Amino acid sequence: MATDSKARTAKSAAAQKRLKKAAHKVTSERESRGRKGERRRGGEADEARTPMRKVSVTLPAELTDAVQERVGRGEFSSYVAAAVARQIEHDLLVDLADRMDEEDGPVAEELVREAEAEWPDV
Repeated sequence: MATDSKARTAKSAAAQKRLKKAAHKVTSERESRGRKGERRRGGEADEARTPMRKVSVTLPAELTDAVQERVGRGEFSSYVAAAVARQIEHDLLVDLADRMDEEDGPVAEELVREAEAEWPDV
């Protein structure tokens, strides 16, 4: 039973590492393009470095309109990919915090108050 648990933990950790790497790569590539001032239509140059997969996603019309107004049609996929990458990073941080709570217990309320006083806008 303990071996199954260890195997699941190792498998989960490996999956999280792959997700984190993919999310970081998308975010880094987008930031790199922004710093260079480049606007690549449809991300053609990135396709040579990053394996791409076409998927179908259904979104509310208001969201698609807002994205197109903001970045245009040529950058729509890059914009959505960056948003998904940020969400994956957030999810991984939540998973880490949950795992830390399980292993070490919750953060002491006094420390939480100190952190909130130090960084009130966060």
